[in-house]
Amino acid sequence: MPTIVVFDCESDSKPVRTDDRGGPDFQFVQCTVVCAIELDTKHVMTADSAELALSYAKEITCWRDVVPAKGCSPFKELFDAFDNAELIVGYNSLDFDMPLLWKHYGSKGARRYMEHRLKSLDIFSRIRTVTNVWPKLEKVLASNHLGSKSGDGAKAIKLWEENKRSELREYCMQDVRLTAHLALLPRLRLGGSWIPSHVYGAGPALQAIRASYAATSCNSSATHTPASSPTQEATGDEVFVFVPYPDGTPQFG
Repeated sequence: MPTIVVFDCESDSKPVRTDDRGGPDFQFVQCTVVCAIELDTKHVMTADSAELALSYAKEITCWRDVVPAKGCSPFKELFDAFDNAELIVGYNSLDFDMPLLWKHYGSKGARRYMEHRLKSLDIFSRIRTVTNVWPKLEKVLASNHLGSKSGDGAKAIKLWEENKRSELREYCMQDVRLTAHLALLPRLRLGGSWIPSHVYGAGPALQAIRASYAATSCNSSATHTPASSPTQEATGDEVFVFVPYPDGTPQFG
């Protein structure tokens, strides 16, 4: 089953910005729990509602101190889901969640880590790049009538310290569900502007990935397949891939 994985991590402290580029330093920060859901792409590529897509979703929870088997990473189930997913979705995932998980990929996991980043859709990063503002999740949720978070990173740290795992899991999983709702919106409101789904949406991102693979496959076939006549050669410029919108029409603001 083709899938999209939406995920979120919690940590035991907040990273500080001390590296040469002013980015977060995760040297002394550990991931405590990761929650994720696997969405069937057939619900994303059609006009199905987010509620329906989420009702069929498989939930994944990985704790940093619970291993599935001796010698395995505690995040094995998550990483396997990433391997199998067509698209990985998060909110500020490229600058926070993925670097937080980096140390758990192991000494030979650099290529796997990069493969997971390359098929990531970071909603936060996409909106920030387009609007040039820092879109806090709480504000984005409120602007789109999707409710609100039940707390912030400080709450998650406190729940971990107090060993309130069921509450911590629910807090993290709720962020995952909210992120999935954002990724499945046909358009997103921020301030006084409507942002079309091709900027941040899971459906358009998946379309782009599939179109890219189709074009690559066509180009490869054109390169290695003999032309039908000596005077005709297939080239990449002759390849056209049509990718329809999920509901048959484009979404505009």
